[in-house]
Amino acid sequence: MNNPRRITVIGRQRCELCAELLEQLAPYVSAGRLSLEEIDVDTDPVLLALHAWRVPVVMENGRELLWGRIEPAEVQASFGPPPLA
Repeated sequence: MNNPRRITVIGRQRCELCAELLEQLAPYVSAGRLSLEEIDVDTDPVLLALHAWRVPVVMENGRELLWGRIEPAEVQASFGPPPLA
């Protein structure tokens, strides 16, 4: 099995878009295709200054991949077709 891609999701509590994104990413994590770290934007002043109104933000290797309302097609474009259940 290949090493999973390591991504960071910058979000916040009680964020509907963040919860939707995490649901979309869950099959990739469960299948071992992604390793996911979550960071609450409200706990980091630097991230809050950068991303206060842009959450969720998906980062990989310090590079921003996706942000805001993220559609399933965008997730698939970034991480491939969803894993089979």
